[in-house]
Amino acid sequence: MEIWWLMLFMVMIVPVLMIVSGLMMKKKFSIDTQMKYGCRTELSRQNADTWRFANVYCGKHCIIDGIILLVICLTAHIVAKNRPVTTLLISDIIMILGQTMFFIGAVLGTDDALKKRFYDDGSPRNKED
Repeated sequence: MEIWWLMLFMVMIVPVLMIVSGLMMKKKFSIDTQMKYGCRTELSRQNADTWRFANVYCGKHCIIDGIILLVICLTAHIVAKNRPVTTLLISDIIMILGQTMFFIGAVLGTDDALKKRFYDDGSPRNKED
């Protein structure tokens, strides 16, 4: 039973960190010129406007994805509670890999949104484009 609690903790780390980091990025993103933490892509670091947009956008998606992952993973982990340990471990590994894909998807989605809103040099696109 102790392994169940340990694996529950391990499965909940990524969704909780996504929610917390999403709240930090959305509300209190770094404004300094070094841009030490936040959604760091090449285009997001072009200027303050791209940095602000990327962090708010990625923060919003991290919060939503984190809540979805929290519900899915908690439910799946509770359903697998009375299964053999190997089944529990395999399902948790699959969940952790899925969480990683959600996180990568949030960053890639932010980069796509940046490319639609800004040119490569960081200047905003016109509405007519």
